Amino acid sequence: MGKVETVLSQNVFLHKIIDSLTHPFFVVDVADHMVTLANSAAKGSRQLSGSVTCYALSHDRTEPCQAGEHPCPLEQVKATGQPVKMEHVHTIDGIKRNIEIHGYPVVGDDGRVAQMIEYGIDITDRREAEAALRRRNRELTLLNWVIAAGISDQGPEPVMETACRELAQALDLPQAAGVLVNDERTAAVVVADHLSGKQRSPLRGQSFPVQGTPYLELLVSKQPLVAEDAVRDPRLGATLRGLLRARGVSSLLMIPLVVERELTGVLGLGSEVRRVFAAEELGLAMSVARQVAGTVARTRLSQTRRRLQAAIEQSSDSVVITDLDGTIQYINPAFEAISGYGPAEAVGAKPSILKSGQHPSECYKELWDCISGGKVWRGRLVNRRKSGALFTEDAVISPIRDAEGSIVSYVAVKRDVTREIQLEEQFRRAQKMESIGRLAGGVAHDFNNLLAAIMGHAELVLGSLVPQHPLHRDVTLIRETAEKAAQLTRQLLAFARRQVFQPQSLSLNELVRDLERMLRRLLDEDIELVTKLDPELGATVADPSQVEQVILNLVINARDAMPDGGHLTIETRNLSVEQAGSGPCPEAAVGEYVCLVVSDTGVGISEEARAHLFEPFFTTKGPGKGTGLGLATCYGIVHQSGGCLCVDSQEGAGAVFNVVLPLVGETEEAERATESQAGLPQGTEMVLIVEDEVALREVLCRAVRRHGYEVIEAFNGKHALGILSRRRWDIDVVVTDMVMPEMGGAALVKLLQERNPEVKLIVMSGHSSNKARLDGLDRRGIRFLEKPFSPARLVRALRELLDA
Repeated sequence: MGKVETVLSQNVFLHKIIDSLTHPFFVVDVADHMVTLANSAAKGSRQLSGSVTCYALSHDRTEPCQAGEHPCPLEQVKATGQPVKMEHVHTIDGIKRNIEIHGYPVVGDDGRVAQMIEYGIDITDRREAEAALRRRNRELTLLNWVIAAGISDQGPEPVMETACRELAQALDLPQAAGVLVNDERTAAVVVADHLSGKQRSPLRGQSFPVQGTPYLELLVSKQPLVAEDAVRDPRLGATLRGLLRARGVSSLLMIPLVVERELTGVLGLGSEVRRVFAAEELGLAMSVARQVAGTVARTRLSQTRRRLQAAIEQSSDSVVITDLDGTIQYINPAFEAISGYGPAEAVGAKPSILKSGQHPSECYKELWDCISGGKVWRGRLVNRRKSGALFTEDAVISPIRDAEGSIVSYVAVKRDVTREIQLEEQFRRAQKMESIGRLAGGVAHDFNNLLAAIMGHAELVLGSLVPQHPLHRDVTLIRETAEKAAQLTRQLLAFARRQVFQPQSLSLNELVRDLERMLRRLLDEDIELVTKLDPELGATVADPSQVEQVILNLVINARDAMPDGGHLTIETRNLSVEQAGSGPCPEAAVGEYVCLVVSDTGVGISEEARAHLFEPFFTTKGPGKGTGLGLATCYGIVHQSGGCLCVDSQEGAGAVFNVVLPLVGETEEAERATESQAGLPQGTEMVLIVEDEVALREVLCRAVRRHGYEVIEAFNGKHALGILSRRRWDIDVVVTDMVMPEMGGAALVKLLQERNPEVKLIVMSGHSSNKARLDGLDRRGIRFLEKPFSPARLVRALRELLDA
């Protein structure tokens, strides 16, 4: 083979090597920028020989570059004489590709660069892998921050703060906010607000209603919501769009926080310029949101666990957890307080340490058969404390199951009902005593009429006998015995809480001042007592001991309504009721009153409780803290005094009790003082006496006639109205009993005042509480006499009423 053939053979071999390269490879002449050699990878479907060299290179072909689009490798090699490496981004078939171009100079015999060998490598996949790695590292770094915040166990707020800050920085966004939805799914609360750059009004702590927001869409889709034009996107609702406009947000990304398929919150990312969020940005945001949601769930679970533990630890009910063999594993403090056994003695022992011997063995066997069979046992047990004392518990014992449903332990929640049982017994006794009291009151009422008749007849007989008469002493003993019997009826009425008051002129200011020191001792240290006493307060007539009982009951109730302390105010003032139903007590009739106000800042009274507040045995207090008799007693005392008791309260807003008593001038003490004046006045006026008890009516009529009056008798209210109508209302005074058949005294008095407002009346009753039945009537023309009374007192009352 000759030399020429050898060279040709080498060239062919060299071309084969170049063509075997998978990357574009060609040789460019420096002088005229013409391609002198190209391999198949560079040519593709083109014939490159003799073409210009400004080509975009890919793995399979070349495309002409736009002028000035990228630096020219040929020019750099020509200028420097050194190899060059540069990276170009070219769009090939509509797809951007990263091409790494290498250029190597070929030096001629004159020492200058004559040609350039150039080849390109498609590094798109490598660049995408590097970008993915950077994104992953950024994501991991961001997630690490979120995880670190979650580990701090400070609640969801710090986690949301960190997530907003780091996510906004990672996506180069100026605003980010974290929102949690309340348990009722009605409101969203901003718990984190990140701002960078321009200062905006912070949102943290603000609450927004869920209605009219994308909440429902996020709840259903559980996917990010992208609003490129946030201020016009109808999905966001008017309220949110207005807020975004005020904060300068143009584009918004909302990522839902989903926990157990429930939407618990949202991460919101805002851009102040129009922005399209890339898929990798959405992916990063979703990854962070999933981590934040998990952290929020864990922190809430931890908080729930702590609250549950605190509730068990602070519960007044004892809680005991045992294993399957019944060995105690846990007790709460209430168990120790009730039983006397502490953790060192109880844990590891059996519940049988509490056995009292009061139950047969079959009882315990039934219990264990029930709970070991997976059912809940409920019942009452009599147990024995460490001290040996017996106590009664209501117990609920339940099996605890694991995730697979297998029973792993048992929990018993037990309440000491010893005191409740005692109170129930007291309640039954109180009911029995109430029944006896009603019987006693009824007996005393009828007995008073008989005694009044006996005393009246005895007094009439004594009036006709000289002291030396043989029967004078016997009749005197009859009268004295009747008076002693009257004392017995007063005791029966006191027992039945229908007792006759011992009223006197009373200053509420003086009564409060006398009680103030004792009241302060009754109150806890964290309750402030304030008294506001009107120096111009008028007087009333009432039984001081009874009013003291009212004040004490109201103050104690106020104290119990303020377990965490508060303010208690006792105030007095004059009250003028100009229209029925107005003022602090709608029950008060038109007139002048003195008012005692007891107000507190306690828990208040619900509307349902207010409807039953003054009923006997109704109480809103817990077991062992109230019998339900206090306010009922107050109500009875105030109404027996001619006043009224009202309450103004709302649940959670304290309570105000108004004790309204009539303002009076002359006291009953002054009235009784006139009885001691010597001599009984005479009269000639017409008197109608209405009394259903024949013996009493007879003696009253005889006594009044004896002192010059003309007397007409009636046996009930209806009979009296007929007599008055026939006589054309020419009767000067009507004396009537309160309790009579067909028509009682209260109805009669009302009709008489309606038909003749000037009528003068004397009302008789064995119960001073019947005074309250005259509320709403004009009492200026009424005298009230409590049975039993002497005929002399009736005669004096007649004269005083007629002369008034």
